[in-house]
Amino acid sequence: MSVLVVLIGTRGAGKSTALQFLRDEGVVVLTPSTSRPPRMPGESEYFFEDNWAEVDLVWEIAVDQHKYGMRRSEIERVIQEGLGATVFEPGEVLELERFKAKAPIEVVTIGLDTVESIEDQVERIGGDASRARDERKLRADREVVSNCDAVFSGDSTMVGDAVLASCRLLGSRGGVVDGNAIKSFLRGGTLLTEASEANVQSASYDLRLGPQAWCQGEYVTLDEKNPTLKIPAYSYAIVTAQEEGNLPRFVTGRYDLTVSGFMDGLILSNGPQVDPGYQGSLFCMLFNGSDLVRGVTLGKHFATMEFVTTTMITEGYSGKYQGRKGLAAFVSQNTAASPGGNIVKRIDGVEGAIQKRATFVNQVVFGSLAVVVAIHLALAGWLWFGGPNLAAWLTGCKDSPAGTSRGEEKNAGGFVGTAERQDPVGERSGSVTEDSDGGTGGAVEGVGLPTPERKAEGR
Repeated sequence: MSVLVVLIGTRGAGKSTALQFLRDEGVVVLTPSTSRPPRMPGESEYFFEDNWAEVDLVWEIAVDQHKYGMRRSEIERVIQEGLGATVFEPGEVLELERFKAKAPIEVVTIGLDTVESIEDQVERIGGDASRARDERKLRADREVVSNCDAVFSGDSTMVGDAVLASCRLLGSRGGVVDGNAIKSFLRGGTLLTEASEANVQSASYDLRLGPQAWCQGEYVTLDEKNPTLKIPAYSYAIVTAQEEGNLPRFVTGRYDLTVSGFMDGLILSNGPQVDPGYQGSLFCMLFNGSDLVRGVTLGKHFATMEFVTTTMITEGYSGKYQGRKGLAAFVSQNTAASPGGNIVKRIDGVEGAIQKRATFVNQVVFGSLAVVVAIHLALAGWLWFGGPNLAAWLTGCKDSPAGTSRGEEKNAGGFVGTAERQDPVGERSGSVTEDSDGGTGGAVEGVGLPTPERKAEGR
């Protein structure tokens, strides 16, 4: 879509100078119409219309006793060329808004905030006090300027460079903003504030670590005496940049950690995108994924920011963080009071609890084993050194007298000189004696067999 760039500024802001700068660079500059007569011979800034009522205009406004407007044919030039520029009075910006609502082209407003006081204005308009605004109107004009899609300030060269860079970006949408355009924007007071051109790269800007940070429940202020923020292992910190955002409504930004920081184990965890039109502090969360303490130092390059043009002009960021500055304005009360990132301490605590439980379990297990072993040893010793006949006790037999040994138990059982046994017919007892010749003599009682003497008697 074709783009019309409209420069808005109070009287003496340098709108005509900026238009001439664009004209010299080949940008199509539209010629407005007016009902007033020329102020000087050869003035060519306007079409001086003799019959105002017959002119085909897309908008018209009244300034003092004169009228100003834009021919429809001039808008058609923008459609054909793809890009054009013109100027507009801040006090009549509502008429421009009405045109934007029905225009077949995209309208981008650029405010020129170069006049800060009435004295400054009188000086800029060549001492003609009759053309100067009063204090109230000047404040109203500057309020309109501050709400433009992009706002530039500085001398005529700075403003001209910034306006030209804007026209080039708007004429080639969807690309990354190059280093030259970044420098032009910085000189014009937009894109970033508190910035340094020395940090501009071919298509990015090197953000520097700011003085405000938060880590493990405490706000930290970095200075010359304490320039380094130490992030504990497996913990995180919220840090700010020295630079602050001041983006036009057709440019978005995003930034990420430096390669060296990444190689040290740091992670920029929230992947921040800066919305078009955002104004305020730039901050992010740095997570230390290593098992060592890592440091980031005040004023040092810690993140790289790149800028991209939007495919169309946007309404711009209007959320709750717009215009906020300082880390405390972004960190919630819960976050500020939380210990945050104490995973190592928590792990140490868990390990300590596990160690205590393991020690207790070991004591119980080994103590129980000691008791069991002691019982077994005591029982074995008791059985070995004069204990009762366990086998007999287990089978229900009569226990031997207390204090008898295993040998005595055998003698008591009839293995020497006497024997007791069960006869299948009936219980009988007998004794066997040895004679002097070593043979068996006497009688064997209870066996039922005749002795040699009985055989002789029978004969």
